[in-house]
Amino acid sequence: MQPTPDEYAKLNIQSVEQGCASVIGLRAQPGAKTSAVAGVWNGLLKICVRAAARDGAANEELLAVLARTLGQPASRLILLTGARSRQKRVRLPLSPQELRARLERARVPDKS
Repeated sequence: MQPTPDEYAKLNIQSVEQGCASVIGLRAQPGAKTSAVAGVWNGLLKICVRAAARDGAANEELLAVLARTLGQPASRLILLTGARSRQKRVRLPLSPQELRARLERARVPDKS
């Protein structure tokens, strides 16, 4: 089942820098079978990555998956919090409206 725009409204996205950038809450699942955006989970964007949670490998892969999904270079995404946690916050150079629009275009499934 594909999510509706209302489900994306549940994502924890904060506007920063006068609306020119966003901070989004993520839920990481390291050691998964495949690397992909897996949906919306408790207000967080869930991303599965194959890499194990060792030496920052899972964080690097998580940022790469998110960047690819949103059509942004990974170098423009900044991990703000959660380097050693499954719950993270990432800064993106997109307005909250553009971030939601790109996620909707990517057709992320809902895993609530």
